[in-house]
Amino acid sequence: MTTPHAWAALTASTGQNSHRPHRLGHIETTARILLEAGFSEADTAGISRLLTAHVLASVESLPARKPDEGFLARLAAFPHVNRLGPAFAKQDGEDLFELGVEVILGGLEARLRLRG
Repeated sequence: MTTPHAWAALTASTGQNSHRPHRLGHIETTARILLEAGFSEADTAGISRLLTAHVLASVESLPARKPDEGFLARLAAFPHVNRLGPAFAKQDGEDLFELGVEVILGGLEARLRLRG
């Protein structure tokens, strides 16, 4: 299953499409926004790659699988991970994408504030 953002990941991940005008237009828009916001060229390049990586990671779907025998017993040694089990089970790709965007944008905003 893919999220509504799958087209973006496919475009970004296909080498033959990455240098076409449409894709370069997306990169240009991102670069313009980041540079005008005050990010350096180095930060802008890195942030652009980070955003692409986030989109690609968000559309990757891993099949659910049944835990192997003994997994729950081993999990007992990791109480914090064990506590997250229900939350992991509830999240889907779109939830993860939205959370990632919120975290990335919040981090970018904080980075700009620190630079004053």
